[in-house]
Amino acid sequence: MKKRFLKEIYWLIGAIVITILLGFSLFGERLFVGGTFEIQLHDTFLSTPKMVALL
Repeated sequence: MKKRFLKEIYWLIGAIVITILLGFSLFGERLFVGGTFEIQLHDTFLSTPKMVALL
C-alpha cells in the first residue's frame, strides 16, 4: 500500500513539473502575467486565461 502511494505521488509531482516546463516553453516569463490565450478554430474563437489553457 505504501509503495503504491509513493508511486502515485511521484507521478503527480512529475506531471506538475512537466506542465510547468511546458508552460514556460510556450509562454516564457509571461506565463504568470495576466492576459489570455486565444485560439481560432474555423468559425469559433476561444479566449481563456493562460493558466487554464495548461490544464
